[in-house]
Amino acid sequence: MVETIFVTGAEGAGGATNQSNSASPINLEFKIDSRVDQSTGDLVIVIESTNTTSTRSMTLSGPGANKVAMPTFYTSNAALSVSEAYEIPAVLDGNTATYTLTIEPEAGETVGGGDDSIYVTAYSKQAFRDADGSFKVGIENSQGTIQYEDTWDFDFMIT
Repeated sequence: MVETIFVTGAEGAGGATNQSNSASPINLEFKIDSRVDQSTGDLVIVIESTNTTSTRSMTLSGPGANKVAMPTFYTSNAALSVSEAYEIPAVLDGNTATYTLTIEPEAGETVGGGDDSIYVTAYSKQAFRDADGSFKVGIENSQGTIQYEDTWDFDFMIT
């Protein structure tokens, strides 16, 4: 179970958590905490930017982060969003794993020049029996049916 997923270096405003706009790549510290004597389990993290005019790419780097295909079941929050998915190994026993989320602007654009919503969703993997009877561990079966155990999210704006 995930204790918290949060991005540091962002400002609080009116209950929202926001990041200032930038014409250069934005590097955010991305942390995942686990509870004492518990594990987050292996995760798939989906990161989505709703402003494709200004956002070229997003990269999550850090211990064990591995880019994977987007889950079939995932529905974007906006048409033509930039979305990426990463597998993250379990965080154990009250520890914190720290990653860097890099948001790269399109050439000549400012990320957040117009409002840019960033959606971060974590899905915990679990064991299941696939449609063909085989044993799998993941967040969806071979037919794209949801198989994750839990989900958490952390959303913010770049303005």
